[in-house]
Amino acid sequence: AIVLGFTREQLDAKFALDQRKAEAELAAIEARTHREDEESQALIAAIQSAAVVAVLRMWRRNLPYHGLPKAEIARIFSNKYRLENLYKLRHLKGRDDKDREENVTIENGVMKLKRATRNLCDFGPSLDTWSEAFLNYSMIMVDFFGVAFPSLFRVLSIFHQKICSLSKIYD
Repeated sequence: AIVLGFTREQLDAKFALDQRKAEAELAAIEARTHREDEESQALIAAIQSAAVVAVLRMWRRNLPYHGLPKAEIARIFSNKYRLENLYKLRHLKGRDDKDREENVTIENGVMKLKRATRNLCDFGPSLDTWSEAFLNYSMIMVDFFGVAFPSLFRVLSIFHQKICSLSKIYD
């Protein structure tokens, strides 16, 4: 049978050729995408490695992060930080800090001490507690991401000022 001037065999051969071309193009696209993914992952790993080294240097020098929970700082860096945990970014005052509490339990005749968990209520009615934690958060954010986002410090400062002015209204 002849269709539009082509025989069945010619149409089958053209279809097979077009299919091979499409498969080759698809394979090339997949190879390029895979190579770009590997390059992107290597770049991300290098950036993260450089940032981790910078953080370790800061910790060794006991810069302003001294006394802040390293796990919280790591969460900020990895973009997994929840702002509900902001109260944890206060500097620890020392072993005899009146804010430290322990829960005592007795199980099977053994007394166990466990540090009391803290929560958002620890901010209390004063803006000072929140402000200390937020300023520590801001400092860490700017250290990690300030180069990539130059306006970050300005935006965080404006937010802090807004909260301070609102606090005066609602006191």
